[in-house]
Amino acid sequence: MGYASDYFNGKICSFTGYRSYKLNESLSWGGNDIGDIYTALNGLLIEKIKAGFSIFQCGMALGADTIFAEEIIRLRDNYPYIQLTAVIPCPHQEERWRESEKEQYYNLLRLSDIVTYTSTNYFNGCMQVRNRYLVDNCDELIAIYDGKKGGSDFTVKYAIKKNKKVTIIDPKNCFELTLLN
Repeated sequence: MGYASDYFNGKICSFTGYRSYKLNESLSWGGNDIGDIYTALNGLLIEKIKAGFSIFQCGMALGADTIFAEEIIRLRDNYPYIQLTAVIPCPHQEERWRESEKEQYYNLLRLSDIVTYTSTNYFNGCMQVRNRYLVDNCDELIAIYDGKKGGSDFTVKYAIKKNKKVTIIDPKNCFELTLLN
């Protein structure tokens, strides 16, 4: 078990990653399954906690964001001082999701320490506003990403442009790669 006095210095780690369909596609190409992502992410998050990260934030989309939020919540058993911040692009982002997905989302929001909205309503580009917020308000970015175009690609490139350290878990092989220190 870790104690806040051992590690805490308030560093912030943000997260980006693929939506469910893209994550499953990448996993299948590498012969991995979702459990491999949980395992790789868990080990990396413990390293980050021991390195002084105590605030973890993600955009709460379906897929990798959900996995990240679940892992942070699980890790609170051993590191009760870590915090989860849900960074939501707009109210009602879950409006068109299936009921089971909404239920999981509402549960994760309930277990989040902070819920913040980066826009007051949906508009074309509100997801990018959320992604920039995640990068602008962190010390380091973790990404589940293998180079495909989309929101994670935008966020990783933006983080590099902003001189943020980026650690990538490639879903095809579940290995870590640090892009920028």
